[in-house]
Amino acid sequence: MPLNIIVAVMVFLLAASSDFLETRYVQAVNARRAELAARCSVAMWAVGCIGLVAVLHVGWWLLLPEGAGLYIGTMRAMK
Repeated sequence: MPLNIIVAVMVFLLAASSDFLETRYVQAVNARRAELAARCSVAMWAVGCIGLVAVLHVGWWLLLPEGAGLYIGTMRAMK
């Protein structure tokens, strides 16, 4: 499997997990669960850093699977 496909799948999964975490973060803030909100915040930052490095090193076309991952991540978290 070509490396670009592997990276695209990785970026998709990272974006999905990032939006999942962001949805959980909002829920934790609304429930005033500071520790959970803080952990979600740090995890979102870490996932975002990895995604940024991938986009900068591989190419801007990775924004397409990233966008799809953001959509799927929110939809999954809201269920």
